[in-house]
Amino acid sequence: MAKEVLPQLKDRGSVTRGWLGVSIQQITPELAKTFGLKQSNGALVSDVVDGSPAEKAGVKQGDVIVEFNGKKVKSSSELPHIVGSTTVGKEVVMKIIRDGEELPLQVKVGELKDEQLAALAPSPTKSRLGFDVQQLTPELSRKFGIKDDRGVVITGVEPDSPGEAAGLQPGDLILEINRAKVATVSQARRALEKARPDEPTVVLVKREGNTRYVVIRSEG
Repeated sequence: MAKEVLPQLKDRGSVTRGWLGVSIQQITPELAKTFGLKQSNGALVSDVVDGSPAEKAGVKQGDVIVEFNGKKVKSSSELPHIVGSTTVGKEVVMKIIRDGEELPLQVKVGELKDEQLAALAPSPTKSRLGFDVQQLTPELSRKFGIKDDRGVVITGVEPDSPGEAAGLQPGDLILEINRAKVATVSQARRALEKARPDEPTVVLVKREGNTRYVVIRSEG
C-alpha cells in the first residue's frame, strides 16, 4: 500500500483511489449452490450503483467477479484493494461469471470520492421514518430466520419512531415502498427519498412467510 500511495503524494500531493461502484459479499457454500457455482472463489455482486463504472460496463446483480485487470479475485475482501490500486481512468478487463458462463467485460475505472468512501462503511442505511435497512446476507438470513436469499431487511427500529408506531420489526423483509418494488438498499433509499413527508408511506413487508402492507405516518 505504501508503495502505491507515496508516489501519488510526491507527484500530486494527494491520493486517488480506483472505484468500481458495486456492493459485494463473500460467496458461501449455500450461495455457490444457489448461483450454480462450482467453487466459492470471487466476489458476489449484491448491488450496482447507478451511473457507476460497473453499471456502464454491464455488471448486474448476481454476477460473480473472478478477475480484475489480470488479477484473480479469490474472495470479496480482495476486490476493493485490487480496484483501489488500479489507476483512475484506466480501461481494464474484468471477468465475471453469469448464469454459469464466464464473460469478459471492459470497464473504465472511476475515482473514489469522499462521499463514495463514506457509503462503503458497513453501517446500515437509516430512514427518516426511524428504521435501518441493510442488504440481506446469509448471516442476516440466519439471524432473523429468513428463507429468502435476496432483498432488503430491516435491522433496527427506533423507539417512538413512525416505523415502530406502524409495527415494523427487525427481520421484516421490504418488498415494496409506495408500490415501487425494492430489491436493493439503493432502491429503498431512492423510494424513501421520493416519499412526501406530509403523506403516509406504504411499505409491503414479508414476515415469517406472510406479506402485508404497512402504512407509516410521518411525525408532525
